[in-house]
Amino acid sequence: MNYWIFQCKKERFDISEPDILFDGMTGWWTANQYRSEMMPGDMVFFWLAGDKKYRGIYGIGELTSTPYQWEKENNKGFSVNIKCKKRLNQYLPVNKIQENRALLDLQILNMPMGSNFLLNKLEGQTLEAMTKNHINGDIV
Repeated sequence: MNYWIFQCKKERFDISEPDILFDGMTGWWTANQYRSEMMPGDMVFFWLAGDKKYRGIYGIGELTSTPYQWEKENNKGFSVNIKCKKRLNQYLPVNKIQENRALLDLQILNMPMGSNFLLNKLEGQTLEAMTKNHINGDIV
């Protein structure tokens, strides 16, 4: 299993809003990087980019497909299906993530361009443990 951070911008997909990212939500995400590494069941951390006042992780989920190419009118690209298994009760802010020594080399902290960030096993397990402190109830 791989671990991922999937990033979005507030202007396009504001996951800080509970009616946008919620437990059990399904949908798709742009898959521009690392497509060959994406597999169903991989864990995803949903990250909101932007100002430090709200930048961080808002939910955890999983990939429910392999990436696929789509084409509509004059546009085409790659996407992957996702499911939000649990929205965090309180988001995990970027400053808390930066304080953890195991996460100092996270690509999203050092080069935050793109929508998909592959984590190594230690980074994924560390974020998984940190997000558990922000969850009430079972993960769906």
